[in-house]
Amino acid sequence: MQKRALWPGVLSALMGVSEQERRHFWMFLLEEKLGILIIEGDIRIGGYSKVQETFIRISGYCEQTDIHSPQITIEESVIYSAWLRLPSQIDPNTRSKFINEVLETIELDGIKESLVGIPGVNGFLQRNENG
Repeated sequence: MQKRALWPGVLSALMGVSEQERRHFWMFLLEEKLGILIIEGDIRIGGYSKVQETFIRISGYCEQTDIHSPQITIEESVIYSAWLRLPSQIDPNTRSKFINEVLETIELDGIKESLVGIPGVNGFLQRNENG
């Protein structure tokens, strides 16, 4: 059996041959019942056993069939996601700092004003890649 690791301080993305494989892996990490997998070993985050409540706060999942409006910027997309994910008790200043930190962490701060869409495409763009 192979051992896999994601390293602390490194932004990691999960990629697989098919959407189904990626979804099954995320379902496993989110501790949803799969019934078809045999799971051995343990999951550690930062060397500590995974705590589900913490894992949910530090991870995100983006469906392959995401719908993006080509008329908004990358920054606006992240702002929208933050407003949906973060608790309403977080004040706007803290929320803004968090959004900027995310853009820097995923190295999109340099192009945050770029439009999400493709030049010449109007309306909504549905991203649907095979696999």
